[in-house]
Amino acid sequence: MEGSSSDKTSLILKRAFDMKSVRDLLEERYGFDLIVESIQHGNLYEKECFEALGQWMEGVADDELIVVNGISGATMMVLSALGLVDQRGFDWRLAVVSDGGESASFIFRETHEGATFYWLRSLGFVEQAKELIDRHDGALADDRFIEVADALEKFRDSPRKVTDEHLAAIVAVDMMRAGNGAGLLVRPWIEKHYKALLNEENKKRKAAGLGELESLIKEGDSGLGPAIGCACDSGLLDESESTRWLSTQGKLNKVGNFAVHESAAPSAEQIACIKSVPELAAEAPPWMPWPGDGRVLYIYGCGMSCKCPTVPQRVLQNRPEQELKRAVPGALLEGADPLDVEFLILHSSADASKRAAAENTDSTQMISRAEGWKPSQFCSVDAIDYGGGDPNEIVSATDVMKAVGDEVVRALENKSPAAVVVVGTGQKAAVYGALRRAQGWCAKHAVPLFLQTFVDPGPGIRTPRPQFHRIALPDEAETALRKCASIALRNLDLLSAVRVLSAGDRDMDALADKANSLREEYQKAVKGKNLDEKAGIVVDVIRAIRWLWYRNDDDWLARTRLVVVAAETLDKGGNGKFNSLLQEFPDRCRSKNKGRNLEFLKVDELGRGDLVRLPYEVRNKLAVTHGDKSVSDALDAVLNDFSLKPPAEDFSFGVLLDMLIERIEKDASSFNSISLNSNWFKRFKSLLDEVEQNGRA
Repeated sequence: MEGSSSDKTSLILKRAFDMKSVRDLLEERYGFDLIVESIQHGNLYEKECFEALGQWMEGVADDELIVVNGISGATMMVLSALGLVDQRGFDWRLAVVSDGGESASFIFRETHEGATFYWLRSLGFVEQAKELIDRHDGALADDRFIEVADALEKFRDSPRKVTDEHLAAIVAVDMMRAGNGAGLLVRPWIEKHYKALLNEENKKRKAAGLGELESLIKEGDSGLGPAIGCACDSGLLDESESTRWLSTQGKLNKVGNFAVHESAAPSAEQIACIKSVPELAAEAPPWMPWPGDGRVLYIYGCGMSCKCPTVPQRVLQNRPEQELKRAVPGALLEGADPLDVEFLILHSSADASKRAAAENTDSTQMISRAEGWKPSQFCSVDAIDYGGGDPNEIVSATDVMKAVGDEVVRALENKSPAAVVVVGTGQKAAVYGALRRAQGWCAKHAVPLFLQTFVDPGPGIRTPRPQFHRIALPDEAETALRKCASIALRNLDLLSAVRVLSAGDRDMDALADKANSLREEYQKAVKGKNLDEKAGIVVDVIRAIRWLWYRNDDDWLARTRLVVVAAETLDKGGNGKFNSLLQEFPDRCRSKNKGRNLEFLKVDELGRGDLVRLPYEVRNKLAVTHGDKSVSDALDAVLNDFSLKPPAEDFSFGVLLDMLIERIEKDASSFNSISLNSNWFKRFKSLLDEVEQNGRA
């Protein structure tokens, strides 16, 4: 650090190692040439540190092994450097003190066998996780996982053949992943489960010589609302299990309505609704976390004295890092509770260290917490005594690392945190032991792991800032993560893409930033009452849907989701206007004209308001919404409803979007106050192209 005692030491060492005689002796003894470079920066602010190390790393090959010296220097500096190297995507080793001899011991970048499988499974990408099973001779998968994966495969091939139990599991996976449009299958499941109950009930009635009950869900109903209303008003509530069950599904139906009419990620309240339905909760896979469950666990060591502000005070008196909120399941959902937190303190058996731990514990109470943390006057704190405090007894660093590591794993098993943060304070061996074992546990349990360091003002430190790094998944996970992010983006599920990309290294985290910006801009545009004010972004989203439509030609479910997104991007609940580019009143495509046997009209002769309305009408006839049609069947049915003639035999929803975009672009010139200028689609396309590249060369 420039201007400090370490600055002078580093310069002296560099000069010594640059001496030819010294380099010759080292090469003779160790068999390699030693090149020493000194990197100086005026303070410990992460941005400057990143830039300095980054410039040096530009000349390092991607497959180079980097060893971080953890034997000397401040623990904070060691972990800061380690975090930077990890985020750059390099394979690394952390050199630590050995118990004898000249060779150091090493903590390796965790490459837990099956880590990629566990992560994909926990993120809800079940089919992609299944592809990895064969690589491990099937040892990773249990019967429940195979059952859910097979149900998903069957649903894609023949959705009508899936049982209501299997569809319940698919709904649970979708909602636990909590991406955009996660509840699209909720209403189909309500209908399927009701009919299963009704079928069983009628079998019993028939055996008892009673007449069968008719289904309350009628063909042509606009959603499930009418059937649920009939069930509530039915005189059979006391004697009919299926009727009674359907009468209680009003809240759940609203969850499905939201997914269809908003095409957004579910809210925390909607997740709670799913959990409250016994049939869905019972089918939820045990290897996926419910959004909003679990605390953030901070693990840190304390030395022989308590320094204020303590780690809990530093953490809770500042807002949670954005990286942390991205990583915790459900933290970005609307209405999500603030993050809950607990602390695990590591201390030796020395009296001074015990006192420091007790003072740290006391400091957690009555903290005025910053926004983003769950309000509470008290905090959950546990302390671990890892021994080694007898001044008359020599305890090796390896023993301390093992003792700490074993205790940390026990704590992790008991607490099952949503995220883990290892803080670089206290005895080196204790911190390293915690980091090493936390890596293994987090890899197996698909829990995000972070490094946190703090910087205080001092000589040469002008702008102290805390430093926060996520430990990236191993390199072999990158291809799988990119594939899952690609799937999410191809479904316009930007929230899932953000979460997946955030699990990677610095380059992938930068892609997560881009996805998050697109997500926020899209949400802001479609939530406004006046679409014309954000016409550029709205039309760009439709352009993106059209582009994705042709890239998803073999994925009916993705295409179904895209139809829903298109409809809800353009629909404002019938708030038509007389002088609007995107919300003009429809003329032909209105409810009163359905089935009126009007004179046939070509689709390309429709007004702009009608073209904008057509995606909404198609959506209403899909299997996941009000109807029971595929996209092509739904489009044909809509054309028939309004006596419309397609311009060609191969007319498709993609062609409809082409016509719609062309018409909007043509008519936009008549609206002087409306601009279609936007780079949203260009940025989205660029993001997907970047994600689908192979990453680091």
